[in-house]
Amino acid sequence: MKKSYLILLALLPVLTASAAKPSWQPAQPVARDIITVQLPGFQEGDVLHWAVTVDELSWTRPVDAYHPAGSTMFGDAVRTPFRAAADDPSIGIVQLGPFNHPRQAVKTIDFAISYANGTWNNNDGEDFSIPVSAGRVTISPARPGINDPVVVTVHDAMP
Repeated sequence: MKKSYLILLALLPVLTASAAKPSWQPAQPVARDIITVQLPGFQEGDVLHWAVTVDELSWTRPVDAYHPAGSTMFGDAVRTPFRAAADDPSIGIVQLGPFNHPRQAVKTIDFAISYANGTWNNNDGEDFSIPVSAGRVTISPARPGINDPVVVTVHDAMP
């Protein structure tokens, strides 16, 4: 009994090491932004498996103009390999966007991570989702404090 418990503890870091949460910048992107998805604990062969939500239809194939170089198709999803960040090779990055092509207005980018070791991180079955604003109105700072001044900028105003 003790031996199996110790073995489980020894394996625990291996089982959880690939479950690092990805992040993205900007945190609240608009359609004209380049979005950088960051993956801590990057290993060569890790892949961003992604699609978009258009008109309430999730996991829709993005138009070809949205596919970064080196991407491949997998059904309706795009598979884009992570590459090591220049300033920290332990972080993988993928850059997506801008998502302003007239043929496809994107509401969200939906994704999961496919790791080089064959495992996946799909956010506990929920997939990760990045809302993409049309960007007609932006607020700065994105998450103001209670007494912070806020600047509201209107872009592409409708007549």
